[in-house]
Amino acid sequence: MAALAAPRVTNPWGSLYASRAIPVADNVKIYPGALVVINASGYCEPATAAAAKIAAGAYRGTRILDNTVTGHAAAAFDVPVDMGTFKFDNKGGDLVTQAMVGAACYMEDDHTVRLTSTATSAAGKVHRLDADGVWVSVSLPLF
Repeated sequence: MAALAAPRVTNPWGSLYASRAIPVADNVKIYPGALVVINASGYCEPATAAAAKIAAGAYRGTRILDNTVTGHAAAAFDVPVDMGTFKFDNKGGDLVTQAMVGAACYMEDDHTVRLTSTATSAAGKVHRLDADGVWVSVSLPLF
């Protein structure tokens, strides 16, 4: 699947665990509803199939966060990140299954999770599987 090119609705299952403001990475665009991560430099960006990313939660704001405009820089603004259980798309050909409830699933892009861990990072723990997606518990450690 391709990364988000428009906002999507990403509602939580039950209550949110917490919310945090995380400085944005340089030269990224984050759409509402995106699964977001912390990169190796400690900045927030949309999830991709890449190693060494830490799943942070979902950006559920109402506007596109665009840090690609003239003068963009890392930490130009903070991304409000919600931690909780959210529904993401299930990657065809690498489907998360019911047998994975309680186990880790992995990032494909900013709205899709997959079964295998090859060349990617964990998105979170599988909470539930529905016909139209996977409910994933995503959270940073609460210090």
